[in-house]
Amino acid sequence: MTRSVLLAAALAAGLTMSVAAEAKPTPVRSGEVWHDIVQLENDVNRADARDTISEREAPGLRQEMREPKALYRRYNANGLSPAEASTIERRIEKLRHRLRNERHDRDHHRG
Repeated sequence: MTRSVLLAAALAAGLTMSVAAEAKPTPVRSGEVWHDIVQLENDVNRADARDTISEREAPGLRQEMREPKALYRRYNANGLSPAEASTIERRIEKLRHRLRNERHDRDHHRG
């Protein structure tokens, strides 16, 4: 009986450790996410400077950039987990798509 209790405890500890390992922060990924945020911000600024987006569209995109930046700062305080990095990347990709649409809409109006 003692042996089976020890075996059960060891198995439970092993399962707990594997779950904790999955949520471990990834410092390399953290740098990549921040790079993507900065790159998108540069793309918005460049599009505004080249007048490929209107003066009305640029502030809206800059306003929306605040969300992924704020998420990054909040999540990165303890290191980004893969799920957190994925959440931020989805927001960045959504904004990238919006910027692409704004550049090619030719109406120079927001929306």
